[in-house]
Amino acid sequence: TAGDKFLVTSNQNVYALSMLQDQDEVTPLCVLKVPHAQLDGLVTIDDRLFVASGGPKRTELMEMSWEEGNQKLRIEARWLLEDSTSKIDGFGIVPSTGSLYIHMNSTIHLYSLPTKESAPRPVRLKSLNMKVLSRGADNAISAIGTFEGVTYLLKQQQNVLEAWDLSLGSRLGEIKLPPSPLPSKSWDGFVFERKPVIGSIQETDKETPLEVSTTGFRGASGNEASSHSTLFLHMSVLMGSSGDSNEIWSFQLVEGQGNSVESLAIPDCAMRPSSVN
Repeated sequence: TAGDKFLVTSNQNVYALSMLQDQDEVTPLCVLKVPHAQLDGLVTIDDRLFVASGGPKRTELMEMSWEEGNQKLRIEARWLLEDSTSKIDGFGIVPSTGSLYIHMNSTIHLYSLPTKESAPRPVRLKSLNMKVLSRGADNAISAIGTFEGVTYLLKQQQNVLEAWDLSLGSRLGEIKLPPSPLPSKSWDGFVFERKPVIGSIQETDKETPLEVSTTGFRGASGNEASSHSTLFLHMSVLMGSSGDSNEIWSFQLVEGQGNSVESLAIPDCAMRPSSVN
């Protein structure tokens, strides 16, 4: 997410969807086109926005920034990751080290966070033991991301999000997911978003309360939010016969006592097949 915009990639395009939702459907706006690229994975680190491209001839990491008016993105810098094409299934930041991890060709690699003055290639620090994270060939990782210091792995076969501390190699818990909107398709991406609830004070503006609309969110209920914020999980699924378009479904999560990872859950009402079909 970026401000009030939710960003998604599709082939050579980056689309923005308004997060000020008062309806079930929103129209995407193309904010960046990178000709011949195969964009996948978006991550914001502090005020820096990165995207990866797995093709057409090489694998790159790109840094983007908003143009004046915040209606279009532009490429600020590019770094070469591989001389060949790669399958990218997400990336993020390891909070304890500040390193960048990229899930590429079924392996998670850790890189130093590049600067605009960096060498053409970011330094690869190490690769993670995928046998520990996958825990079996039938439990492969299909997407990866971080939120509030925790790394989440999407397991399509099990239909769960697993929470991990990558610095310790410790599994922290899991979130069971509802069925995909299409029986023949699986969830292929995700992102978390936390917003202040009605009457709370924004961290960036202590004088202006922010009202958060929950219209259109599955499982939305004012009783399920914490006293200061509401946590949303946005899931994407590839649509169409060619798989070149995405549909985004948003769920308001239930947070238990202490708001720990182990207590996160999608409400029962949203777990039924009829909730997403």
